[in-house]
Amino acid sequence: MSLPRHDSARAPRTSLEWCAYYAANAVAANVPWSSTVRLSDDERRAIAASVQQFQLGESSEGRHLYAAARAHAARIGDHGYVSAIEAFIREEQRHARDLGRFLATEGSLRALCERILTDEAAHVRFQAERLRMVRAGRASVGVMVAVFAQRTLFAGTALLVWTGHNTAFARGGFSFRRYWTECWERFGDAAEMMRPSAVPRPPSPVVCPRQSPVARQKFRAPS
Repeated sequence: MSLPRHDSARAPRTSLEWCAYYAANAVAANVPWSSTVRLSDDERRAIAASVQQFQLGESSEGRHLYAAARAHAARIGDHGYVSAIEAFIREEQRHARDLGRFLATEGSLRALCERILTDEAAHVRFQAERLRMVRAGRASVGVMVAVFAQRTLFAGTALLVWTGHNTAFARGGFSFRRYWTECWERFGDAAEMMRPSAVPRPPSPVVCPRQSPVARQKFRAPS
């Protein structure tokens, strides 16, 4: 089980394209809740606290993010970005509901984790592409300072996550060395997607559809 890798050279998607992705993903294959595989008591104790904490983080209403998105969209004239952020938040909240259901029924943990990892990889691209647009045209010194601060925050966050969830990681076969290495590999992928380039401002798309038939048939997840 691993996060999908991305092609950092591909041009960022517009807000409308991200809206179509989230609409299609909302109706993607469901987690097989009827799985007969069950966790042992030891396995459940090892992951329960980590799952509950992740569930809490995913259940946020995103008020500050939504407010920041509205201000950013108004500043650059990309009002569809607000709709894309709303869809992003709905997807995070779905993760919280699915995790809560897992704790109650113990559906297929592997299938649920694979679904969430795939979703989160797309979320990283969504946010990284926007940062790429925001940084385009900025002074190189300012971008370097922002990248340094970002790396410092990431390192601190990664250490806190390991400290709080090392038992669950160990059950998954992760030593600290493996965890730390993979964290920075993924950060490197995201950093490449955030690298400033001459990116045209996205057009102002229509309101994001929640369940578009066209999106369901034709739009594939970012890769």
